[in-house]
Formats: sequence, structure tokens, C-alpha cells
Amino acid sequence: MLELGKSLFARKFDVKKDAAALDAIDGKRRAMDEAGYTAPDAQFFHGVRIARREKNGVELCVTLGSGVDARTKELTKAVALRVCDANNPLQRFNLGPCSSDGHINLRESGPAAVTPGLHAPAPFCPVSSSGGRKDGAGAMMCLDLKGEHITPGTPVIAYPCSGRWNQLFGLGTGAKGKPDVGSLFINIPYAGHPVSELCLDAPSPTNGDGVGVEVTAEACDGSDAQTFAVQGVPKA
Repeated sequence: MLELGKSLFARKFDVKKDAAALDAIDGKRRAMDEAGYTAPDAQFFHGVRIARREKNGVELCVTLGSGVDARTKELTKAVALRVCDANNPLQRFNLGPCSSDGHINLRESGPAAVTPGLHAPAPFCPVSSSGGRKDGAGAMMCLDLKGEHITPGTPVIAYPCSGRWNQLFGLGTGAKGKPDVGSLFINIPYAGHPVSELCLDAPSPTNGDGVGVEVTAEACDGSDAQTFAVQGVPKA
């Protein structure tokens, strides 16, 4: 998170609570000081979808809202889980640029595979709209933990990309000591907080009219409701 926020060496740390972060920074500094150091390329995945297969075989995709919020008169910030549609630009995302410690391998079927880094449990990446979804001022929209709230049940919304911690997602498939297969999670950057991460979550829709259900961030439990695959969009 510090790397993507461009603040790796520009904040204060508690030597007891932030020991792991300080070790990671020291390791990166040593690497940067070595002769011939070359910064690793940041991974970036263009035009992917975030899908979940239901027990009945139907595939549901994370979908940005469209239209205008009746209360605020602004473009809606809602994010919902709807039936996947390869022609729907609101279901296409860019993943990245990702932090450099670790590796992500997208697969044609099933969740992505993650190799943990030396210091990080997984790469962390912003998830932005690749289908042209912008706010009224033309800013690109990212998936965002609303208001930086850390309470389970907080809505996941579309918000102008900022690079802050509440817009950086890790993939749980292979992430060291982190949530289960198929999860997309946000690290809670507060030492001692009872919940260390929140996972993307949504119940199964109970309607057939395509309205979809709200996507929230919940305590990670490895359930089917939190099992997503980040993958390329199939050809229509």
C-alpha cells in the first residue's frame, strides 16, 4: 500500500506495531542501493471481469452502477452483482498497476493464482473501470471501500481513483496467511484492529429481473459468497 501510494519512505512508524513494514522498507532500500538495481515491472491486467459462479451454473459479475442517483443528482456510485454480460462495459475492469512484491497469474477458469512476495502476502492492486466509467469531472472510477470505514458490511462503491488503502485489493488464492481461495480482500492498515482484512461479498440474487444485489465488504470467511474469479472477458 505504501509503494502504490508513493509514500514508502514518507510517513512515521511505530517500531513495535509496524515492525514488519519497517523490515520490508529496509529490504527495499538495500535492494535499491545495489549496483545494477532495476525496479520490477508492475503487473497490469486490462479488461478483466470479476465473476462468481453460482451453484445453478449462472455466472454473476461485479457491475458498476449506471444512471443518476435520485437523491444526490450525481452519477450513481452503487456497485452490484449482476448476471455476466460480455457486452456490458460496466463489468470490465483494469487491475493494476499492482505492487511489485509477489506475482499474480490470471487463469482462464477459476480464481487467479498468487505467489506471495518476500514481505507482502500478495500484490495489491487498484481496480478501475476499463469501460469508460468516469465521474462528472472526468475522473476514472475505482472500486472503493466507502468512506474508509472498517466495519463489516460497509458498501463497496465506485469512487474517483485515489490510490489510498481502501482502493487496493489483494487476491486471496495463495496469499500468505490471508483469506481463502477466490477472495478479493482489502487489508485494514490499523494495528490491533480485530478485523485484519475485509472481503468482497454479496448474497445470491433472489430476483430474475437483473436488478442485482449490493456488493459489500465483510469479515473474510471463505464462503461461496466471497469466492470470485478475476479473469479475461469471454468473447460474446
